[in-house]
Amino acid sequence: MAHVSVSGICTHDSQEEVMRSLVARLAMVAVTISLLLLFYSHRGQSIVVAQNHAPVAITRLYKGEDGLSHVEQVEVKFSPLAGAPATVGQSDPVKTTSPYVVRLAPGFFESWHNADKRRYVVTVSGQ
Repeated sequence: MAHVSVSGICTHDSQEEVMRSLVARLAMVAVTISLLLLFYSHRGQSIVVAQNHAPVAITRLYKGEDGLSHVEQVEVKFSPLAGAPATVGQSDPVKTTSPYVVRLAPGFFESWHNADKRRYVVTVSGQ
């Protein structure tokens, strides 16, 4: 039941409305804070995962002093790149004398052969 004050304003109903409005606002603030925390915690995890890249190894195939072919796995070390996000890294420069790109048809196969000089082969596939 409503109570009417001397001024004619219904104080009981308006207090209930104020209380409902306050509870609704607090609930909206709580939901907003929860969503923000969820977003930033997920964002932080993805950055940490991106910073923990899987190691990159190259396969070095070379002729040893014994005249035989040898294979060695060499892990590439990465350093932060100045001005780039923490998820980006670069290796030390690799000196080359005449780099070039070769495009091969799908399914191309070449039998074993001796290379005429040291080569770096980077296989890139896709569309």
